[in-house]
Amino acid sequence: MRKSLTKVVLATVLASMPLAAADLELLETTKYDFFMGLEMGLSGAEFTDDGGDYENNGISTYGIKAGAINNTSRMYFSYQYMDAFEDSSTRDGSFQQVTMNLEGLSSPYTVFEGMQHSFFIGGHLGGINLTVDADFGNSSDFGYVYGFQGGLLSELSSGVAIELGYRYSFSTFSDKGIKLSKLETFYGGLNYRF
Repeated sequence: MRKSLTKVVLATVLASMPLAAADLELLETTKYDFFMGLEMGLSGAEFTDDGGDYENNGISTYGIKAGAINNTSRMYFSYQYMDAFEDSSTRDGSFQQVTMNLEGLSSPYTVFEGMQHSFFIGGHLGGINLTVDADFGNSSDFGYVYGFQGGLLSELSSGVAIELGYRYSFSTFSDKGIKLSKLETFYGGLNYRF
């Protein structure tokens, strides 16, 4: 398992190096703040095998993120852990995902006094490690993941923000006839900007 997670982290870092290098010049000329965040949500996964499709919805998802943000964009690394079959006595499994995320932010607007709101949309690229022990098959392997996300970022006070979002991921994961076709996540998060 440690080997697979190392592959996920290494693949994400290598895949994101050209993007980070391109944005390094931008970081030097534009003021960015650093931020860290926690997120929690529900995910749905769709598997495909020779017998057809299998959907697993209501997967508890937990994550952390850290990166750079300004008033127009943010870029960050994120890690998500998903307990794939927490409500089953015959199935066990988990997802671990590490991604590089790039997002654009809308101009901030105020709805309630003292709260700034911005919409965000962007993409992600990274790796996923999936371990499955279920009646439809067993597998433990690494794959790539890519997709898009969007949502709302609301700054409550200086540096503290609530985030509500949706993430849709495609995956290249395929092992022993089991393929992870898609992964969707609805999440809420709390970020601190410094």
